[in-house]
Amino acid sequence: MAASRFGGLEFLSSAVVLLDRHLAILYLNPTAEQLFEISGTHVTQLPIEQALFGAEALAASSRHALEEDRRLVCRNLV
Repeated sequence: MAASRFGGLEFLSSAVVLLDRHLAILYLNPTAEQLFEISGTHVTQLPIEQALFGAEALAASSRHALEEDRRLVCRNLV
C-alpha cells in the first residue's frame, strides 16, 4: 500500500474532508467516503457543492473560515 500524502488521515475513525482555497476537494479519508457514500477518487478536484449533495451550508461555513484564516471543524453533519 502506498503511503498517503496526508500522513495517517486514512486511519482516523472521524471523517476528514480536505479542501483547497477554492473549496475543491483535495482528499477524503475512507471514513468520509463511507459517510458520504462517494469515492474520493471520483470527487477529488470537484467543488464541494458539486461533489456532496446538500453541502451548501458546509461550503458557506468553509468560505467564512477561509476569510477568517481559521480551520473549520464540523460535528454531527449527518
